Amino acid sequence: MEARNPLRSWQTLVWALAIFALNALICRELFFTEYTIHLGSIEAAYIGISRYAIDHPFEWDWFPLWYDGIPYHNTYPPLLHLIVAFVAWASNISPALSHHVVTAFFYALGPVALYLLALQLSGKHYPSVLAAVGISLLSPARPLLSQLQTWITSARSPTRLHSLVEFGDGPHITSITFLLLALMALHYALAKPNPWRIFLAAGALASVVLTNWLGAFALALSVASYLLSRTSERRWVRLTLWSAAAGAIAYGLAATWIPPSAIADIRHNAQHTIGHYPMTPKHFLYGGCVLAALLLLWMFFRRRPPRLIEAFSAYLLLLFGSMVLTDDWLGIQLMPQPARYHHELEIAMCLLGAFLLGRFAERLPRKWETGLFVSLIVALVAVQYRFCRREAKQIIQAVDMEQTVDYQASKWFGEHYPNDRVFISGSVQFWLNAFADTQQLGGGFGQGIVNRTIPAVHYGIPWTMGDGEHTAMWLRLYGCQAVAVSSPEGRDYYKEVWRDADKFKGVLPELWRDGGDAIYEVPQRTRSLAHVILPKHIPYKTPENNVDVAPVEPLVRALEDPALPLASFEWTTPSDIRIESELEPDQLLFVQVTHHPGWRAWVNGEPRRVSKDATGQMIVEPRCAGPCAVTMRFDGGVEMLLARLLCALTLLGGCVWGFFYLRAGGEALH
Repeated sequence: MEARNPLRSWQTLVWALAIFALNALICRELFFTEYTIHLGSIEAAYIGISRYAIDHPFEWDWFPLWYDGIPYHNTYPPLLHLIVAFVAWASNISPALSHHVVTAFFYALGPVALYLLALQLSGKHYPSVLAAVGISLLSPARPLLSQLQTWITSARSPTRLHSLVEFGDGPHITSITFLLLALMALHYALAKPNPWRIFLAAGALASVVLTNWLGAFALALSVASYLLSRTSERRWVRLTLWSAAAGAIAYGLAATWIPPSAIADIRHNAQHTIGHYPMTPKHFLYGGCVLAALLLLWMFFRRRPPRLIEAFSAYLLLLFGSMVLTDDWLGIQLMPQPARYHHELEIAMCLLGAFLLGRFAERLPRKWETGLFVSLIVALVAVQYRFCRREAKQIIQAVDMEQTVDYQASKWFGEHYPNDRVFISGSVQFWLNAFADTQQLGGGFGQGIVNRTIPAVHYGIPWTMGDGEHTAMWLRLYGCQAVAVSSPEGRDYYKEVWRDADKFKGVLPELWRDGGDAIYEVPQRTRSLAHVILPKHIPYKTPENNVDVAPVEPLVRALEDPALPLASFEWTTPSDIRIESELEPDQLLFVQVTHHPGWRAWVNGEPRRVSKDATGQMIVEPRCAGPCAVTMRFDGGVEMLLARLLCALTLLGGCVWGFFYLRAGGEALH
């Protein structure tokens, strides 16, 4: 017979260890591989974030390395990268190896979490194990999705491993593991609500949001599926209210890392920077169709009540299937990047398939039922393990990083431009900050961009042809001291980005070349990111694209005007700036750093006005006569003050709630 609490049994422990071992063995090379052959993978940017966290511990307010500067919380949700940084620091290994060790661990833990969640919701071991083994060894959505068929050889391929290794989707894979654990914690909390359980659930929910934005949206749909699956219960309203409370507490705990401005930036950039996914009035119609389908499924379940795990899996399948399949079959995107949710879709498919089979197997004698599931599990492992291992060996291959242009160019920039800004496209832009603190106009997470002029400029610089001098003007406008290009003969993974890699020849001095890869200097009057200008030089409107130069021409001329004094610029910390110059009262400072309301400026302790110009960068009004020292600091402004206050009040409120709960006798709060 099933144990009353199946999670507390030796059988559960044995199955959990077996499932973990199966997945760890499949990806075992990843635990010992520092750099892989997939140099175009976005994991390079994630490694850079972790490397930066190690080299700049707790200096996590402003991140000057990407996109003209962005708030640190806009680089990416931080949890995975901070775990990677801690493991690298504690184990004295490189951030790259640590990234692979940590993500491989969470890769192997994911199916274990699925097994435990299914067991918790159903009380049945064998269907839960089958679902976990299925997601470990198969790609059930592959026959349905043409997009998967372009890079997954068959339904026998381990899709999660391909995503993790080839595309560097470690945060998403990790967030799925946290998502499944968060659902377990929520179910546990709702069984007997009390402060400790609710805060445990809130912390688990927050861990998902702090790992990956895709995971955060998947979490919302998963919690909705879970609550829909319990609508037949009398206390459903209370369950929903307790879930909402856990969600509110989770946001309070995570508020400093996901403030409203970051959410707004992600929402905007997700529609425009990574593909084109505009939200239109038609999306209300699409959303209405999904809601209608949910209503029909709910009405069906009212007539034929399913078990909790079956209802949960069905709702999950409907929600994720509606996103992924409508994109693949109809070309309708209900939200940005819907194809990436195929992992969540496959989880729903494995769960529902395993437990529908369990319904059938229940009609058999108990020994036959057990024999059926054990036979299926053993057969699946016997047939699939070698196939998955063969694919794992093919995709997890080490590379001598020092022989790549990504490493060589990054180290060259770190040696020659350690405190300057440069322009890079292609794979080198992702790898640069894995090896150097050189600032760049690009970066590794376009959805975190704050300065909304940068996407057009960054796209236009390698796109235009035969306009080297014109392009150099834009590089100077954003403080870039050098530019790296790659021709079709180059070694950059994305060398096709440059349509005219020769447009700087004879226009800019060539500093470094290796075949089709080259670096050019962008000569300027000063390497400072601060410049003295007059009010008449401020651009009067935002340029529409790289061809629209009229609004910025006065400012560009001012940058090279010898009649204006020079200004020194120094990052005293990643969030603090010191500028010195000889100024007159009517002169301003043009600071080539992204404007954000969280920036402050002082002269001799007195605050000075900081505003945004049409390029999205900063104008400071020093109001000085003679030698002048301006100090600037990014503190996040009022928004970050409120976020920290909310986090503190959430923690304090939890302590107070727990204290009074204990004084009241510590009974469950129904």
